[in-house]
Amino acid sequence: DRLRKLENAEQDLIAAIISYREFLVENLLWLGSVHPTNLSDIRQLPHEVELLLSPAVWSVLVQGLVDQIGQTPIAWLALLVVLVLFWKRKSIIESIEEISKQVYRSGVDRFSLTLRALLLTLIVASPLSLLLAITGWQLQSIPAESEVIYGAVGVSLLRIAVSLYLIAALQLLCISGGVASVHFRWRQRSLRVLRSALKRLARVYIPAVLVLRLAMDLNAGDTGGLISRLAYVAGFGALAVFFYRVFHPGRGVFSHWRVSEKPFLKSASYWCGYFVLVATPLALATLPLMGFLYSVLTLSLLYVSTMAAALALLVIHALALRGLRLVEANAIETSTAETSSANSAEQLDDEALDEQDDASGFGIIEEPELDIDNLSEDIRGLVNMAAVVAGLVALYVIWSPILPAFRIFDSIHLWYQTLTLNGEDVRSPVTLGDLLMAVIYAIGFGVVVARLPSLIEIVLLKRFDVSAGSRYAVVVLTKYALVVIAILLVASTIGAQWS
Repeated sequence: DRLRKLENAEQDLIAAIISYREFLVENLLWLGSVHPTNLSDIRQLPHEVELLLSPAVWSVLVQGLVDQIGQTPIAWLALLVVLVLFWKRKSIIESIEEISKQVYRSGVDRFSLTLRALLLTLIVASPLSLLLAITGWQLQSIPAESEVIYGAVGVSLLRIAVSLYLIAALQLLCISGGVASVHFRWRQRSLRVLRSALKRLARVYIPAVLVLRLAMDLNAGDTGGLISRLAYVAGFGALAVFFYRVFHPGRGVFSHWRVSEKPFLKSASYWCGYFVLVATPLALATLPLMGFLYSVLTLSLLYVSTMAAALALLVIHALALRGLRLVEANAIETSTAETSSANSAEQLDDEALDEQDDASGFGIIEEPELDIDNLSEDIRGLVNMAAVVAGLVALYVIWSPILPAFRIFDSIHLWYQTLTLNGEDVRSPVTLGDLLMAVIYAIGFGVVVARLPSLIEIVLLKRFDVSAGSRYAVVVLTKYALVVIAILLVASTIGAQWS
C-alpha cells in the first residue's frame, strides 16, 4: 500500500513538472526578463566597458587556457592542424581552381570533381573558426571547481566559431573559379554582390556576436548590461543590411531576372518574402531594448540554426542540379554517338530491310527517341519540389520547441461567430491564432497549387499512357479542387459561414 502511494505521488510529481514546463514554454517567451532600456543604463556604460576589458579577468582566462592546453596533447595537435591549414590556404585554393578547369570538359568531367572541390572549400574555410573552437573546448575542459567564467566563455566561443565558419564557407564557395561560379554555374555578377555583402556582414556581425557573448559571460549579474543590447542591435542590423543588399530586386543576386521572361521579381510572393527577410532581424534587434532578453536569446539561436539549414539546403540543391546537368550531358553525348552510328549503318542496311519488309508484309517499327530536354525539366521540377518539402520539414524541426508559445494568440479575441450546439446558439470567438492559421493555410495551399500539378503531370507522363489533353484536364481539375479546399478551410478557420 505504501509503495502504491509512493508511486502515485511520483506520478503526480512528474505530471506537475510537465505541466509547469509547458506553462513556462507557453509564457516565458512573452515575458520581459530585464527592464527596458533607459537613460540610467547609459550612465552604467563606462563601468560595463571597464568590466569587459578588465585586465584581471582576462589574465585569469589566459592563464587558465595556457595551463589547460599544456596538459592536453590533443590540443597541441589540433593547433598544429590549424597552422598547417593557414600555411596551405593559398595552395588549397589553387587546387580548387585547377579542379574547376576540368569541369564541363568532355570525357573528363565527373561529379567527384565537384565533391572534391566542395570538400577543399570546407577545409580551407575552417582554420580561424577551428582555432576559436579549440579555445572554447579547452576553456570548457577546465575543472568545474575553477572559475565559473571558464565554461561560459568556452560555450560562447564555440557558438561564435559556428557563425564564423558559415560565413567563411559561403565566402569561399563564391570565389572566382570556385564551386559556385564553375560547378554550380551561378552568375558572376550575383557572386560579386554576394561576396561584397558577406565581407561587410563579417566585419560587423562577428565582432558584435563576440562582444555580446563576452559581455553576458563577464557581467552575468546584469545579463551583459547595455553593451549586450547594443551588440544585439549591431548584429541583427548587419543581417538586415545583408538581406537588403543580397535580395534587392534591382541590385541583388536575382536582378538579372528583370530582363528575362520570369515575372517572379514583380510578384507579390517575392516582395512579401523580401520584406520578411529584412524585417525579421530588425524586429529581433528591438526586443533586447524593450527588455525581452531571454526571448531574443532563444529566438536568435533558432534563427541562426534556420540560416545554417537554409545554406545546407542551398548547397544540396545546387549539387543535385549539378548531377542532373552531368546526366543530361552524358545522355546527349550517348544519343549523338548512337545517331551517328545509326546513320552510317543505315545506307548499308536499307536494301536488306526493304527485302525483309516485302517478304513479311510489315514495316519497321521505329523506337521513339528520348526527349532529353523535357525529361531534364521534369527532374528539375522534382528537385525543386523536394527542396521545398525539405525546407518546410527543417523549419518545423527547428522551431517546434517554441511552437507552444504561440498558443497565447488564442487568448486574443478578434470577433465572434454564432454556432448552433445541441439546438442552442453559442457565440464562439475567432482569435488571432485562428487568423494566423488561416494565413498559414493560404500560403501552404499556394505553394501546393504552384508545385503539385506539375508533379502530377510528371507522374502521368512517365507512369501511365495518358494523352496531353487528358493530362491537362487532370492538372486543371486538381488546381480547382485545391483552390476550393483552401477557400473552405481558410473561411471555416476565420469563422465564415455559408448559410
